Amino acid sequence: MEKEKYPDDVFLYYGEISREGYGLLSSAIESRIAEGKKAEKACLILITPGGDADAAFRIARALRHHYSHLDVLIPDLCKSAGTLICIAADRLIFGDRGEIGPLDVQISKPDEFFESMSGLNLIQALNDLRDQMLESFRRSFFGHSCWRPPSNKASRRVRHRIGQSIHLADCRPD
Repeated sequence: MEKEKYPDDVFLYYGEISREGYGLLSSAIESRIAEGKKAEKACLILITPGGDADAAFRIARALRHHYSHLDVLIPDLCKSAGTLICIAADRLIFGDRGEIGPLDVQISKPDEFFESMSGLNLIQALNDLRDQMLESFRRSFFGHSCWRPPSNKASRRVRHRIGQSIHLADCRPD
């Protein structure tokens, strides 16, 4: 009994999502085109802990550009940037151990080479800083026993200044 040949192009991506991986996949697609063997559909077998979100976007865009239909087979771990590639698929096929994970953008640490941190950590830090600043302002402004509400004249002046700054910040065309 002879086995049927799978009619679509199949690519295996195993490892961290990177620009280098994007280059290798693009070269493989271009080789299929040059040989006149490119199919209309493709299946990407994807196993990755994540990686570069920009490279993931480029991989997804290249596959969608060259193929009318894209299946992504996830036999195992597929996290972060891998999940971004999955968004481009027409169909996701999960193996028994297949799993996708949340998008967690990684940001390069400015003072350390080849180190990165979660973008969620930065957002959380900024939110914490904002909350601490507001709490400090409340304690400083309202915490004194001699505090009293501003006069009507002072209130009008503050409202006028705020209104001016809002008007100046609104730069939409008419």
